Amino acid sequence: MIKSTLGITRQTCDLAYGLTFPEERRLTLAVSVPPQYSRIRDDPQNLQILEQVLQDTIENAGGNVIIFFPNAFEAKRYFRKFDGVLDVELFLDETGVSAQDIRKQFFQTGEQGGKAVLFTYLWGTLSEGVDYRNGRGRVVVVVGVGYSALNDRMHAVESAYDHEFGYGAGWEYAVQVPTIRKIRQAMGRVVRSPTDYGVRILLDGRFMTDSVKRLGKYSVYPSFPEDERKEFLDVEPGKVKYSLLNFFSDMEELS
Repeated sequence: MIKSTLGITRQTCDLAYGLTFPEERRLTLAVSVPPQYSRIRDDPQNLQILEQVLQDTIENAGGNVIIFFPNAFEAKRYFRKFDGVLDVELFLDETGVSAQDIRKQFFQTGEQGGKAVLFTYLWGTLSEGVDYRNGRGRVVVVVGVGYSALNDRMHAVESAYDHEFGYGAGWEYAVQVPTIRKIRQAMGRVVRSPTDYGVRILLDGRFMTDSVKRLGKYSVYPSFPEDERKEFLDVEPGKVKYSLLNFFSDMEELS
């Protein structure tokens, strides 16, 4: 993508640098829930599945949990579902409320050995450039793929790429690549040093290792760098809590 958009035609050598932190101190789960297309988000069965996985995650996490939803509406929807239900402090990233104040309170809870949950969204201000090191964040959940709003401006950008680089390039360059970059940034909010540890949960069937076979072009699994996607572990929704219990138990033994 970079070479073509910059007009580089000469032969080059591509270099990629993966994570240098110990692999055993992080866990990446791809959960086999239905692909979170916008048309099924209101389906009662889908809502029930997501609620249960999120509740299991929160209850069995070894510290603070950050949940990235596709948009602010979904973040508020699930915040309201869990508000007053769980015995942990909940924070909602929403317009009109200082993100800095939310971040400060959320961090403080985790740094003091407690547990809090932050409901935010992929394209908000808390998905990148924020250091959730150590107790500030132990689990990050990405719900859905979270494509940006396909408004008139985005369609125009997509069409421009199609015109310049061929049909299909517009979606890849203007939508897919930026979205996967955002997801990877969100996943990187936990495990910030060689001694840090945490769990990344991808809550959408399109992240699963067999999604290419099942979903074809709708799979996003191939869009991740090879060294990252090889760490993806497919799990059933009901097994997420056991994966968390085992991981955090192992981390306690190592500490």
